[in-house]
Amino acid sequence: MYRVMTCEWTVKSITERSKHLFWGLSVPGNCVLCTNSIKSHDHLFFGCLCAVDIWTRYCGRFISAPPLDLPAAVNMISQYQGQFSSQVRSIMKLILQAVTYGFWRERNTRIFRNVSLPAGPFFKQVDRGLRDRLLSLPPSPTDAHSLLELYFWFTDPYS
Repeated sequence: MYRVMTCEWTVKSITERSKHLFWGLSVPGNCVLCTNSIKSHDHLFFGCLCAVDIWTRYCGRFISAPPLDLPAAVNMISQYQGQFSSQVRSIMKLILQAVTYGFWRERNTRIFRNVSLPAGPFFKQVDRGLRDRLLSLPPSPTDAHSLLELYFWFTDPYS
């Protein structure tokens, strides 16, 4: 699911405000997460205060600063050179997919159900989804660490 959502977003085929208005839905022009900016993909997934807060939780050992937009995120992933680089890039891709999918779901929940999730529980939801996905992957006999173990290096396992 994460991959499909990210693919649709990169080609900008996701339903926008104009389509919602066409369908007769009343959708605000501002970001429904922070209400501070005009809604856009880059703002929703990277520029929104909520997005920056979530991305900052993954900064540390492998991600030095939250990405500013999709090209910056893709560049960060593709340019990563370091210890366990292929495994770390795989985890970075999953984080990108899970965070963007999570924000899209949160956005839709706020628009269509008028229910919101604070940053802490939202992060736990994304984190749980990532852990479940990483647990489902079979371990590679050639890798020194499992992907789940490396994922814990991105964030506090007790967060």
